[in-house]
Amino acid sequence: MTKKRWDIPKRTQNTPQASAQQEAPLGMGKLIEQFKWFPALALLINGLLAGTGYLFIAGFLAKVGIDVAELEISLPSLLLYGYIFTLDTTSAIESAGPALFTVALVLTGLFVWLFYTALNGAYPNQNDWFRIILSLSLGTVSAVLLLLGPAWIFNSGGANAMRSELIKMHISSTDAQLTRTHSINTPDGPIQGSLVIADQRYTYLRSGNVVYKIANDSQTVVRAITFTPASTDEENEGEG
Repeated sequence: MTKKRWDIPKRTQNTPQASAQQEAPLGMGKLIEQFKWFPALALLINGLLAGTGYLFIAGFLAKVGIDVAELEISLPSLLLYGYIFTLDTTSAIESAGPALFTVALVLTGLFVWLFYTALNGAYPNQNDWFRIILSLSLGTVSAVLLLLGPAWIFNSGGANAMRSELIKMHISSTDAQLTRTHSINTPDGPIQGSLVIADQRYTYLRSGNVVYKIANDSQTVVRAITFTPASTDEENEGEG
């Protein structure tokens, strides 16, 4: 009687190299993995915009006798002022053309380098000219959207307000021709004027050549800043 021999096939062991190849992302997933720098870049851009907004609003308030330290300005408000500064710079492109062109060139170069690095890491065997052309296209579009996108969205919101709200008030004038008057009932009587700025505690209202600091809770005038041109006698006294 012959004995039968049973051969048990050996199991193939997964080597670290094989498992790494199986777990390695392919295609679009590998490309997305190369963009780990995007959150850090977005944080950097928002930080620059917030810093720009703080300097912008600080310079504006200083001219009307208000210290920016008096206000509690939130981060979204600082970002808004940063975007407004970008919008004003874009609108004054004739006077700020060289500066705006320099910023656009630097941003374009940054985005081109980042896209080229990401594409090189995701598709190392791809044609180099293809990566260069694609990086130039994506970098230029990203820089243009970053510079002009917020301004376009801001203007779109204003245009929508003109269509939906001002027309209901039977006002057909352009935004530059509109006069906005705010009225606050204080214990000493109503004060009407244009709004300078407001936060959760105070409202700054300009009426004529006086800027009033009004507390929001009690509606009382905390301080009045009066602007008058310096006379010749005062200037001479200061010189003496």
